[in-house]
Amino acid sequence: MIFLLNKIDQVPEEAAKQWVSFYQHNEILCLKFKAIHTLSNEEQKEEDDNNESGRDKLMTVLFEYAKKFAEKKD
Repeated sequence: MIFLLNKIDQVPEEAAKQWVSFYQHNEILCLKFKAIHTLSNEEQKEEDDNNESGRDKLMTVLFEYAKKFAEKKD
């Protein structure tokens, strides 16, 4: 199970950190997520250059889990 804290740009950073800390303390995977669909192509490129998009971060985590699962299956 993966918890996604969606619309992370809409809440205070300290609140987001506390939620991530809470889930980590309880050994639950939690990702801060910010889906950006309203930016222009140029704004989106600049945003992606500054930090990994939520979609990319989620896909990275899912691929890592899939790889670990496949290794265990072998």
